[in-house]
Amino acid sequence: MRCIPCLILAVLAVQGCKSCRTERVAPPAQADVLHAEPAEPEPEPDPFAGLAAVDPGSLGLVNPDPALEAVSTSALISIKGMLMNEKHDEAREKLEELLEVHPGLLEPSFTMADLFLREGEVDEAATLIEHVLLARYPLYATKLIATPSFKWLEKKNPDAWRDLIEAREAARRGWAEAMTRPGVFLLVAPPYPADKPGDPDSVKLNRGWVVFLDAETGRFLPLTPRANAAGFILDRGEKRLIVLTWKRYDRETRDEEGEIMRPALLQGVRIASVDLTTFETSPSVDLGADLVEARISIRSGLVLATVVRLDFEDNEGVETSYEIDCEKFEAKPAPKAPPGPMDLIASYGRIEPPALPSAGFAQDADALPGGWRCVEPGEGVKLCAVPSGKESVLHDLVLEKPAEEDAEPVTLAKGVGILQIDIL
Repeated sequence: MRCIPCLILAVLAVQGCKSCRTERVAPPAQADVLHAEPAEPEPEPDPFAGLAAVDPGSLGLVNPDPALEAVSTSALISIKGMLMNEKHDEAREKLEELLEVHPGLLEPSFTMADLFLREGEVDEAATLIEHVLLARYPLYATKLIATPSFKWLEKKNPDAWRDLIEAREAARRGWAEAMTRPGVFLLVAPPYPADKPGDPDSVKLNRGWVVFLDAETGRFLPLTPRANAAGFILDRGEKRLIVLTWKRYDRETRDEEGEIMRPALLQGVRIASVDLTTFETSPSVDLGADLVEARISIRSGLVLATVVRLDFEDNEGVETSYEIDCEKFEAKPAPKAPPGPMDLIASYGRIEPPALPSAGFAQDADALPGGWRCVEPGEGVKLCAVPSGKESVLHDLVLEKPAEEDAEPVTLAKGVGILQIDIL
């Protein structure tokens, strides 16, 4: 019996030693794994690696006049109706007639390419598709992907489909490279007929399309639809183009004594962005109707809008401010941004462009439109928008190279309406 207490003490001593050994064991290695930073995924290989560069001189258009791309809407609607009803012979005949009168015109060329794809003439279609992609990539890159005959080609002829995808990517790379070269962004309005040059005191050009002028090639790269842009801002941080559009504006109404009964109102005001690398255009964000004024600005990378909407009951303007969500493409209520020099202001059917930095611009230049302005898009290169005449709202675009001896000024375009000019 005397040995029992000794045995109990021995057991407790052994357990205590096990406990000590357990405390000295290092924590499981799994704990470190749980807290380790996840490894960065390997970048996906470029499916277009080694794709040949596009000749910069083949990009864009030779003239910025958006009216040059206009064609009879009814004629094209009729032709596309023939395609839908599989009347291919009739459609081909009409397209050939149209292209004989207007060789190289883009929309008829793309429609003809669609016809060729429907009939399995892939090589003929590829030539036309490359033509329209180089000329207006943002528009026709989207149209190509949405065209049923192109989608069918992926199943019917995967090799030909791959060739067209590569042509599309080569055009995009060419356009993206152009944005890195010396150049100028212009808002160009369709001009008045030659016999009606316009009166800057009573009539204003107010909408057009935004084009990029590549100063090295003298080519114009359209970035927006033909005639609906009212003004633009360059978001230099995000390398994108912010564009303001409206469907129409209602002119002001006055009483017999000349007092304003109702101000001019903007209808269908929208804002969208164009990525200057991918050239994808965002869906439009609706800013509303019956607007007396719309003010767009960029503050610390945020796109902000303030609109003044007419309250018909009180006959007063109601101001509302928004932050434009460029990811979800919606306007969220936001505190009012203080007015600044880089604001784009649209009111009474007219546009007031953002103030431009003085560097690179002629100090004594008048403001556009109606005056002239010179800008230096690159070293030793100067572009001037010169009015066609004293009473004209149209301009001639003149490129000069003062650094080169005996270099004569080159007129890139004559008689076009230039509403804005800016450099990225």
